[in-house]
Amino acid sequence: MWRLWAVAEGLAKTFSAIFQKLVGVTMGTLEMGCIAATIIGFIQMVSGFCGWILTSREDTGRRASWIPDCKSLVLMLFLGFLAGIFGTVLSIYTFTLGADLGVRTLLISSSVVPAAIAAALIWPTTDGLDVSQTFGIGVFLAAMWAMLGFPNLTLLAQLEPWVVLTLTLAAVNALGEIIVRMTALKFDVWINNIWIGGSTSVFSLIGLVILLLVRGDAGIDITHAFLVGALAIGMIVAAMTTFRILAYRGGGTIALKKIIMPGVYLVTAMIAGVWLYGEVITMGKLVGVVLWCVAIYFVDKKARVDLEQVIARKKVT
Repeated sequence: MWRLWAVAEGLAKTFSAIFQKLVGVTMGTLEMGCIAATIIGFIQMVSGFCGWILTSREDTGRRASWIPDCKSLVLMLFLGFLAGIFGTVLSIYTFTLGADLGVRTLLISSSVVPAAIAAALIWPTTDGLDVSQTFGIGVFLAAMWAMLGFPNLTLLAQLEPWVVLTLTLAAVNALGEIIVRMTALKFDVWINNIWIGGSTSVFSLIGLVILLLVRGDAGIDITHAFLVGALAIGMIVAAMTTFRILAYRGGGTIALKKIIMPGVYLVTAMIAGVWLYGEVITMGKLVGVVLWCVAIYFVDKKARVDLEQVIARKKVT
C-alpha cells in the first residue's frame, strides 16, 4: 500500500510543477514570485497547524516539541529561507524565464550528485563513493546532457538562463539535505510544516519589501490565473506531506521512495509538459529518463540494496 502513497506523492509533485509553470508564465516578475511564495508558505503553515492539532489530541507529548533546542530551530528557519527564496520564488521564476517542465524536473533532481559528493567529503567513512556510485554520477551527468538536447560541451557557458538558475537550485537543494543530515532535526512532521511554511512566508515578504523599495510596485499584477495557481500549489504541498507520511507509516523506506516517487514525478512531469504546454518530446528527453533511472540505481547504495531485497523476496515467493 505504501507504494501507492509514494506514487501519489510523485503525482502531487507533478501537479505542483504544473501550477508552478502556470504561475511562472503569468507572473512575469520576482515581486509576483514573492507574493506566490507568501501564499504557499501560509497555506503550508496552516495545514501543519491543523495536522498538529489533530495529532496532539492522541499524543500530548507533541506539544513539547515546538522548540527542542536552539540549534534545531535556527536550522529550521534557515531551511525555511531556502524553501522560500530558492525553493519557491526562484523555482517558479525559472518558468518565467521559459523553463521546459520535463527538463527542469530532471535538472532539479540532479541535486543527488552534489549531495553525494559533499557527503563523501564530509563523512568519508560512512558515505565514501564506491565504483558503482561514481559510475552512477557519470550516468546522471549523461542524462542531464541528453535532456538538454545533447549540447556541444564547448558551449555550456551559453546555456539558457533558466537552465543555469535551475542547476543553482539543485545545488541549494543538496545544501539543504546536507544541513539536515548534519544537525539531525528533532521536529514533529506537522511542526516542521508550521516552521518551514511560516518562515517561507516571512522571508518571501521580506524579499517583496526589498524589491518594492528598490524597484517600486510596477511589477505587481495579480491575475486570476496567478492567484488560482498559488493557492493550488499551497494545497498540493499540504497533500504531498500527507502522502509522504502515509507512505512511511505503511512500511515504505526512504531509500525505495527515492526510486519510486522521483521516477513517477519525472515521467509524469514530462508528459504534462507536452500535453498542457505544448512542449516537445525529443529523443534526448527519452534517453534522459532511461539514464536517470539507471543513475539513481547506482548512486543511492541504500536504495539499490533495498530494491534488490524486494526483488529477491518476490522471486522466493
